Amino acid sequence: KGFDDNDATALVIADAWTSQRSDDSTVIINVSGKGTITLIDCWEDNLKIVSSLTKVNHYNNLNWNDESNKTFTGTSGADYMRNGGNKVKVNALGGNDYIDNNGDNVTINAGAGNDIFQGDGGNYTVDGGSDNDTIRTWEEGANISVNGGEGDDCFHNNAHKTTIIGGDGNDFVGNWGSNAHHVKIDTGDGNDSIDNKAMDVMISGGAGNDLFDNGSITFKEFTATTFHIDNDTYKISGSKLKK
Repeated sequence: KGFDDNDATALVIADAWTSQRSDDSTVIINVSGKGTITLIDCWEDNLKIVSSLTKVNHYNNLNWNDESNKTFTGTSGADYMRNGGNKVKVNALGGNDYIDNNGDNVTINAGAGNDIFQGDGGNYTVDGGSDNDTIRTWEEGANISVNGGEGDDCFHNNAHKTTIIGGDGNDFVGNWGSNAHHVKIDTGDGNDSIDNKAMDVMISGGAGNDLFDNGSITFKEFTATTFHIDNDTYKISGSKLKK
């Protein structure tokens, strides 16, 4: 059975969906553009996935919440958690989880595992926990605080008034969106990379050999008094930066 949806943002195949064909049938799903296909406990050992993607994630549990003023808890396995409620605490626990937040005033603890988070709500905080996390914030969001914790984390920020804390590890921070101003970035320890295309951004690289790309100039390794900008070396003399 085939599906085509150019505007699809999410396609979920779970207990409620069947191909209505024989056990040996081939199911073809075509989705163009950006989106998510989630498979949740819907196969046996003979399932084969052929994908043009480099990586396909399997989530053991599919959890939805649209209620406000509650605690939304996952499992120790790989969970898909989508929250639409306000004033919610999300605890994903262990496993490589996918967390999608659309609520406001939300506290999110991703826990251990290589987690993926995306959100377009406002006034929320994210703690990625240990391991290598990917955190995306969208343009609709504002007043957000995200902390990658331990591990080599990847941040993609498009939101207004965002605080990004990389924590330990070799982190990447991309601050690109048209609304991504009034942003504070602190990558912490490790050899980090920061790509900033927005205005009114405060950046602290912390310990380690960090790379800053700020549009027209690139800051390379530096100390408290010496900076390497593009291919030139500058030193602080008094209150001035001299070549």
